[in-house]
Amino acid sequence: MKNISVILSLVAVLFITKIAIAQNKINLPLGQKIHQNTKQMMTITQTVQGNDMEIKTNLTWDVDIEVKSVVSDFELSSTITRIQTHNEVMGNSSDFDSDKKEDLDGAIGKQYKSIIAIIGKSFTTKVSVEGKAVVTETAKLDNETFKIALDMESSELLEESLLPLPASLKVGDSFYGTGIKVDKENEKKVTYKVENIDNGEAEISFSSTQKIKKMKTVQGMEAVVTGEANSTGRLFVNIQTGIILEKKESIVVKGTTEIMSQSLPFEMKQIVNVNNS
Repeated sequence: MKNISVILSLVAVLFITKIAIAQNKINLPLGQKIHQNTKQMMTITQTVQGNDMEIKTNLTWDVDIEVKSVVSDFELSSTITRIQTHNEVMGNSSDFDSDKKEDLDGAIGKQYKSIIAIIGKSFTTKVSVEGKAVVTETAKLDNETFKIALDMESSELLEESLLPLPASLKVGDSFYGTGIKVDKENEKKVTYKVENIDNGEAEISFSSTQKIKKMKTVQGMEAVVTGEANSTGRLFVNIQTGIILEKKESIVVKGTTEIMSQSLPFEMKQIVNVNNS
């Protein structure tokens, strides 16, 4: 059950309603480097046979992102350099830090073997000027490796660092986007509002809803996770490039996990803090 916290760890990002999608763009210079530090604090309440089980997980990762090409689309390289976790389940706790050799070689390191395998490995993602993931054979292969390790796609890392913006912004504007990758089963809807503009940076508040339906593997067993996520937050973004400088988000997810002919209700409360430098 502890893997459910990783399964649902990244549930949020972008959709909205006043300006055409084609007007929202990113503008990344060749060679641009971004260091992304993401901290997630999650509490999941899972109901099993009428009893509530609480899972607490703190997850921190550091990612180095670099713009490798700007010909027609942006080609970005993302490399996870460090992962730290703290888990509490039924009175038991465990910690893992990929920078510590004793953790890599210990019992927890064996459980995190697939995660350790992607640390230091570069994943390539192509993104259009409108901030949409461009499907390539390289991306498909990278995503298979990434899904096994973190149950997410490598392009999702970029959701926390890039926000396509309208050509012009002023305080009070509302706008929308569809995120880097969207599918029908996991539709995202986010409303953004410009709260302040100062020195080339925009402070933007947002609220979102997201439908979730994903096939997962939980401790070797196939599961289907369905639900709905609602979030509110605030971010600061560089107006010229669309690079998110700081993002804070509160998320509540309610749904069910279908596994072994059982339907297990859950609720997850999550705080996400992202800093890009």
